[in-house]
Parts: sequence; C-alpha cells; structure tokens
Amino acid sequence: MTATHTGPEPRSAEVRGALLTLAAVMVWSANYIVGRAMAGEVPPVMLAFWRWFFAFAAVLPLAAGSLRRDLPVIKKHLRYYALTALIGVSVFNTLIYIASHTSPALNVSFIVSCSPLLVLPAARILYNAPLPARSLAGLALVLFGVVLLLCKGDIEALLGMRFSSGDLLSVLAAVCFAAYTLLVRKAPEGVGPWSFLAVTFGLGLLFLVPFVFLEQAVTTLAFHSSFKVWACMVFVGVGPSLFSFACWNRAIGYIGPVKTAVYYYTMPLFSGIYAVIFLGEPVLWVHFAGGALIIAGQLVGTSRRRK
Repeated sequence: MTATHTGPEPRSAEVRGALLTLAAVMVWSANYIVGRAMAGEVPPVMLAFWRWFFAFAAVLPLAAGSLRRDLPVIKKHLRYYALTALIGVSVFNTLIYIASHTSPALNVSFIVSCSPLLVLPAARILYNAPLPARSLAGLALVLFGVVLLLCKGDIEALLGMRFSSGDLLSVLAAVCFAAYTLLVRKAPEGVGPWSFLAVTFGLGLLFLVPFVFLEQAVTTLAFHSSFKVWACMVFVGVGPSLFSFACWNRAIGYIGPVKTAVYYYTMPLFSGIYAVIFLGEPVLWVHFAGGALIIAGQLVGTSRRRK
C-alpha cells in the first residue's frame, strides 16, 4: 500500500484516517470471536494458511490490472515486499494462533494490544516522528483503559499473571505488527494499494507452505472439516485480512504510523462488545469505564492543537 498520500486537505486526511483505522480494528476484533468458535478444530499454522489463501484469492481479481502495471517496481523492491509479507502476513497472525493454544486469552490480548507502544519510539528513532505531550497523555489514558478492561477491574489479577512460552510468542507478535506498521509507511512509490496487498498476501502465503507440512508432521491436532470451519476461514480471509489490512494501510498513508497505531488500542473494546452480543457475556461497570478511558485517550492523543 503506497503510504504517501497527497490528495485531501490535512483535516480531511485526519478524518479519513481515523475512520479507516477504526473500521480495520472493528473487523480485526471479530477475529477473536471467530477464533474461539474454531478452537481445537484447525491447527494454528493451517488456519493461518487458509486465512491468507482466501484473502489472496479475494484480492487477486481486484489487483489484476494494477499488478501488470506495477510489476517492474515490485521486482525492483522485491526484498522490501518479501520482508513486509513475512513479518505482517506469515509470522504475525500465525504467532497469535500458536500462542492462543498455550496462553490465556487475557495474556495474549493484553500483550498484542500493546504493540503501539513499540511503534511510537521506533517511529521517533527511524523517521524522527514528533511525540507531543498530548499524544503521550492520550496513550497513557488508552493504556490504562485497556488494562482495566483486560483485568476486569481487578488489578491484583493483572499483577498475578504468569507468563508462559505463549506469552513470549505474543510479545514477538506485537513486535512484528509494530514493524509491519512502520514498513508500510516506507512503501515504495508507484505501486497501487491492491497491488501491494496482492503481492504481500501472495508472498506471505508462499512462506507458510513449508510450515504447514511441518506442522502436519508433528501435530496431534486434526483438521475437522465442516461448513462452520470453512465459513469462518472465508470470513477471516475476506474480513480481518483483506478488508482490515486495506483500511489499515490506507490510514497509515493519511495520518502516519504513530496516530494509526493509537487506534489499535480500541481492539479490546470492540472484542468485548462482540463477546456481549454474540457470546452472551455480561456487561460490567469495567466495560463502561475502560471504554470511556479508551475513547478519551483517542480524543486527547489525536486532537490537533489550536493556534
């Protein structure tokens, strides 16, 4: 996805970037609900493979025309696209699926949702991105809201968390997503958005093939084929993969990686809402308090100072 965007006015770009990022996170959040429904039915690497297979199949018709035009630029920067695909497509989501088998959902959600904290200092170091005080204050509010939601208002539960190998994989996943966000910012010019997604999805899918065979040789978890399983995999391929990545990459072009990363904190909020609607989980005071802090942090951290 080409990161540089010169069309709309600054204020219009801010609004578009915010809406696109929220749309991406809203659909990404549904991935956790789908993951629960498929627990124990699909091995993690195979789940990642089929997710990106359907994402690649969906984006290819959209990118057919632009790919032919953009192919010379893609070949010239093939190392960039291979690295971006490996980190953002092959490794990031696969690590989350593997970690979910060995770590509590609370641990995985908390660690991965903190990936924006890695984007901020990295963007400052690599791109000299500004870090105004209001952004740091907004991040503090958002982070406190996330912690409040994930520990359900019980700070002692957070302090008593035990870390496992799955938690370490979640940390690596958070690093990968932060790196992907920064890489998108420096995407080579001359490649259209659909071409970007097609080449990264295709390369990421290709990188997963040997690991699917390796998983089948060592795993004891069988693949249970059913209509529900295939429907879920089609959804995560078209929704959290194609739609969300397209929105996320476009938003980075409008408002940059730092502001875009802040919205990633809203994922626990949306996941909680979906859990109430689709899983019947109760609504607690902490959902309102955590949600209010997240929204307040968004407003403080992304607001523009009036002159």
